[in-house]
Parts: sequence; C-alpha cells; structure tokens
Amino acid sequence: MKTIITAGGSGFLRKPLNTYFTKKGYLVKTLTRNPKQTNDTYWNRKDLGGWTKSLENVLILINLVGKSVDCRYTENNKKQFMIQEYIQH
Repeated sequence: MKTIITAGGSGFLRKPLNTYFTKKGYLVKTLTRNPKQTNDTYWNRKDLGGWTKSLENVLILINLVGKSVDCRYTENNKKQFMIQEYIQH
C-alpha cells in the first residue's frame, strides 16, 4: 500500500488531509508528540528513535510542523508564520 506521512499533522489540517488521501487509496500515518489514533507514531524532533523506521518505504512526507494556522490572523501571528517559514529555509 502507498503510504503518506504527515509530520505534525495532528491539528487543524489532519482530518481533511487524511480523508482526501484515504479516498485516493493511500495509508496515512502521522508523526506527533501526542499519539491518540491507530496510525499515530510518537515523534519529537530532538531524538532519532523508533519513528525513523516509519519513514521507510514512504511515498510522501508532508511537513506540517510549526505555528498552527487555526488561529486569528493578528499581526503577531502573521509575524510568527513568517519566522517559521524563514527558519525552515
């Protein structure tokens, strides 16, 4: 089965992404600090651990780590989005 992993995908975008890709025939797994569902794997960005095995034979990795987009778009939040984007580049 084709597998997609979302890193940090336990928030606002989880359900629509999982629904979309599952309907397309993909198995969707999530790397998260708070595993709650069957396809969740514990992950923290500081330690290489068992979660690295879940990356083997993965077709796509979607990185959703960072500031949640499920918030008010205040000037402060906009700045935090820009900082997150800048740091990742």
